[in-house]
Amino acid sequence: MKLLLDTHALLWSIMGKGLSEDAIRAFVAAENCLYLSAASYWEICIKFSIGKLDLETDWEKIMDREMAVNGIRWQPIEKEHLIFSEEKRLL
Repeated sequence: MKLLLDTHALLWSIMGKGLSEDAIRAFVAAENCLYLSAASYWEICIKFSIGKLDLETDWEKIMDREMAVNGIRWQPIEKEHLIFSEEKRLL
């Protein structure tokens, strides 16, 4: 199954806190393919830059390592994603 990780779920998993047992099982299940959205990474960058997120100074390297170790794939934001979200809003 393809799973798009929530920003907080990813941060909590890296920090080792706050995830439910179901979330942990989904995160480590070999049959699941994990993705991190560019929007989540952007959210982390913004919150860190304005002081609303307390992370290590080398958090980018930690994030890269965790993504590699856990096989988390990058999900870019494509124009089609934005149009799809706008279409859903109009329904």
